[in-house]
Amino acid sequence: TFYAGEGDKITLKNTPPEGYMLKAYTVNAGTVDGNTLTIPDDDVTVNVEYREAKFTVTWKNGEAVLEVDEEVPEHTIPTYNGETPVKATDDEFAYIFKGWTPEVTAVTGDVTYTAVFERVAALKFAGASLTLNDNIQLNLMVEKDLVLVSGYENPYAVFVVDGNEITVSEYTVNDKYYIFTLDNIQQDQLKSEVTATLYATYNDTLVSGNSKTATVFDFGTQGCDINGDGSVDIRDLVSLKKLMCNAPVSEESDDVVDLDFSGTLDALDLTYLVKMLLLI
Repeated sequence: TFYAGEGDKITLKNTPPEGYMLKAYTVNAGTVDGNTLTIPDDDVTVNVEYREAKFTVTWKNGEAVLEVDEEVPEHTIPTYNGETPVKATDDEFAYIFKGWTPEVTAVTGDVTYTAVFERVAALKFAGASLTLNDNIQLNLMVEKDLVLVSGYENPYAVFVVDGNEITVSEYTVNDKYYIFTLDNIQQDQLKSEVTATLYATYNDTLVSGNSKTATVFDFGTQGCDINGDGSVDIRDLVSLKKLMCNAPVSEESDDVVDLDFSGTLDALDLTYLVKMLLLI
């Protein structure tokens, strides 16, 4: 019991029992706005209503709402029940789900958790070549440093050719590259479209790179436009011969014209370019 004059505004204070929260104040006279009571010109009795303490937990990935858990009891630790959040790989980076921010703790009020991702170098192919023997092979190269330095493990490539999916988990290695080879390509498949995707695990999470699509032939001629005129022709052969005769050749130039990805700029690169020109 306390005394106040008509029109006075009183702030109501209340400590709910454990596990409950304030639902509403009701009065027999005067008005209540939130927890503010305006005193009428008569005695007033204030009643307090409680409800079980339950809150709303929202889970987000960026601005997208993944899940909303309503009426989560106070002091319980909420659990996300949806699919693992993902963030699309871009040209430079892949994103691995790490957890939530803020840290998930026992509920004491409405709360929103947002997915957090670790950024690692994106998986991608460094180049391609064709082995032009009786058994035509498409070789896709991956820089060793991309895998080893970034912490990836168990890399493999998936090829889709003429609607058939082929997984290549074995690879050969030279000083600079892991080489994934698609075997037994037929002559009439040189113009077939191939989609290649690189996969690897990172801390037990499967990560995929952006897919690359081209014809078998176009994969094989990547890097063959030596003079940069937009086409692969005999002038590129002349340019490559000139480049090889002008010692020393820079390491950067080696990367551009090492057409067979052997790690060395040599006569075999000339041979490779000649073979590609014969296919045109």
